[in-house]
Amino acid sequence: MKKRSYYVILFGLTALLLSSCGKNATGGAESSEAGTEAAGEEKNTGTEGSEETMQEEKDAAGGESEDGTASGGKARSVTGSAVIPLFVDYDYESVYSDSTYKQLISTEIPKVIVLDDQHEALQKTLDTWNQEIYDDQMAEYTEAKNDWMDIWENAGEDTYAQDLTVEGSINFFRTDEKLISLYYNEYLWLGGAHPSTFGRTLNADPLTGKILTLRDIAADYDSLYERIAEKLAEINEESGLYEGYEDTLNSIFYEENSDYGEPLFTVSADGVTVYFNMYTLAPYAAGAQQLDFPFAEYGDLFLEEYQKKQKDSAVALEEEERISIDPDGDGTEKEFYYRADRDEDGYATSFIISYDGQEYDTVTLKGTEDYISSYQSYGYVIRSEDGKYFLYLQNFGEGDQSYLQVFALTEDGPVFVGAEGLSMNGQERTELDPDSFLMSSRFDILGTYSAFKTFHTGEDGMPETEDELWTITAAYTDWKIELTSMVDLQLPVREKGTERGSGQEETVPAGSTFILMKTDGVNYVEAALPDGRICEFTLEAPEEDGWVWKLNGEDIEECFTYIPYAG
Repeated sequence: MKKRSYYVILFGLTALLLSSCGKNATGGAESSEAGTEAAGEEKNTGTEGSEETMQEEKDAAGGESEDGTASGGKARSVTGSAVIPLFVDYDYESVYSDSTYKQLISTEIPKVIVLDDQHEALQKTLDTWNQEIYDDQMAEYTEAKNDWMDIWENAGEDTYAQDLTVEGSINFFRTDEKLISLYYNEYLWLGGAHPSTFGRTLNADPLTGKILTLRDIAADYDSLYERIAEKLAEINEESGLYEGYEDTLNSIFYEENSDYGEPLFTVSADGVTVYFNMYTLAPYAAGAQQLDFPFAEYGDLFLEEYQKKQKDSAVALEEEERISIDPDGDGTEKEFYYRADRDEDGYATSFIISYDGQEYDTVTLKGTEDYISSYQSYGYVIRSEDGKYFLYLQNFGEGDQSYLQVFALTEDGPVFVGAEGLSMNGQERTELDPDSFLMSSRFDILGTYSAFKTFHTGEDGMPETEDELWTITAAYTDWKIELTSMVDLQLPVREKGTERGSGQEETVPAGSTFILMKTDGVNYVEAALPDGRICEFTLEAPEEDGWVWKLNGEDIEECFTYIPYAG
């Protein structure tokens, strides 16, 4: 039998578009070697998706909710106050056969990062949590990889041990100034009889970084425990939990340093959800347990300060996922969903909106074809404070293209409102608060990068912003957009934290480095010097049919050693 070798690819996947060319390796612990003489490593850097990955995620908990529906820890609706800009970066490693180029095993390890300087305590908490996730997931991946290596080295082409994975993902339930609440799901398929999942939750005060327990948010912890026990008793009658599961439950909620850990929970705008991993209370066949406690029904069990009370809301929707809405408030609901009209290659140039039993083509509603061929989409149904409903339909195409379509869902049917070249910054199932949410766009000013602003839903349904400048996402990651000057530059320079235009012009010497921080999206960029001061670049746009930008009358290629434009 021919002995085959393998190679390992290690690189970083960033959920927000930092730059469209090249790959960026994420920070974190050193990854393990392949474990064989024939294995090698290749490191690259890169980004994928837009602010909390566009990659389709698996169900977070992998189980069923108390009503038997597959819910998997995904946030259903979110509303609230000022959003804190978060995104998820991924470490990625995989092993491929060097003869068949088939992927044998891979891992994706998430890392949550705050995209501002105002939440240092929160970032410290996240750093600790990120490292724990990295260490645990990489250890599982490395053990599985080493266990299978001998088989891969000696097996024939028909070995079934392919596409094994240890994959982590993040879902956000709250990201406002009161509470950060997220769910981490680890999905493992390592060649056994079936895959498995394992969840963790993190709830923290974004101002102090303090980790919040279920006791911290409960108004009556003992009564909450009793309600949980009652719900589990109902599940036990239907699907069967372990004999003596009550002792395990009591240990989780009342024993210090329990072998089963502390209660897992997330907090959304609507309520609190409590989770139990597979095998904690029940065998695999029973799945994971997820118990929902809506504030509308169980508000007395939780502290008032963690409950959001506002009239507008947003519900995340996947393709063909159905919901019912009441557009005129008369108590009569209309069923609604959308689906893509895809070709044989999986691309769509139009979408079908099914509304109250009738189907509407988005091309007909707009009067024009879609702006890109979309390989992926997701949506939100938004209810405004005055009871109006809107569909936000996000589409993604080749070459990092993305655009947002907005439709009003009226009593008479869907009406096209408008479209923007914006991306709903976040994992495809992330939270959206109609009063405060992030959106990004791609720019080519002193480089190619993504930048974001904070938006809210306007009266007509379109996203609106009061932000003057876009924040360049890469500025808060390990993969900053850094330029080095080849010549002396005359630039306005000001202290960090001061207003635009308040600085003095000075000569910044050749060899200086600049980290891009903000842009107006037209011709203005702010960049940080190593001492923290801010330089202001006002550029001259290319002439018609041209592409070269100028700074102080000089081509920018003559001013900097390298400018990372996408090809």
